[in-house]
Amino acid sequence: MRAEDDTAGPGPERMELGAGVAPTDDETTRRQFLQKVACLGLGGCALLGPVVAGAVVVAHPLVERRGSGLLVRLAGLDDLPVGGAPQLYQVLAEPSEAWLKFSRRAIGSVFLMRTGEREVSAFNSACPHVSGPITWREETRDFFCPLHESRFAADGARLGAASPSPRDLDALDVELRGAEVWVRFQNFTPNMAQKKPV
Repeated sequence: MRAEDDTAGPGPERMELGAGVAPTDDETTRRQFLQKVACLGLGGCALLGPVVAGAVVVAHPLVERRGSGLLVRLAGLDDLPVGGAPQLYQVLAEPSEAWLKFSRRAIGSVFLMRTGEREVSAFNSACPHVSGPITWREETRDFFCPLHESRFAADGARLGAASPSPRDLDALDVELRGAEVWVRFQNFTPNMAQKKPV
């Protein structure tokens, strides 16, 4: 058998895979494409957090929960005699619309009536028919809207079968904090059978 000699003539060259071989145009294009995709993906992930946070801040006023009302202090218990006539209180607030805030102004009014030692009823003073101004008539002991002559009992129930109002007076939630009367003020869509906050 013949031994291999290192001095023998040129033989097949041994090369490691990929060493010294220039990539083809297809491989270069594929490699560049994958690098660009990776860069775009990582860059997009890095930007996603700030973009989502900014969108939430901008959109918050538009998706803010509506219909929860505004909790306001209107009176003290001592201001309302038990069984006395309802008292009308103006609701002052700084209303806002999306990103706009307005100066403090009247946004509505509420009738408060103390029916017991620690019991107070509250009604929005806008008529449920077309938001006309409700008044209290002491001589007949009822609430009255002069626009279309809607009448309501002291407990807010509609009076008369032909009442143009589609529902009773809009009762509001009352919270007693010690001797203070707090009311969750809301306006409701007029001329609808059900109460729907605006």
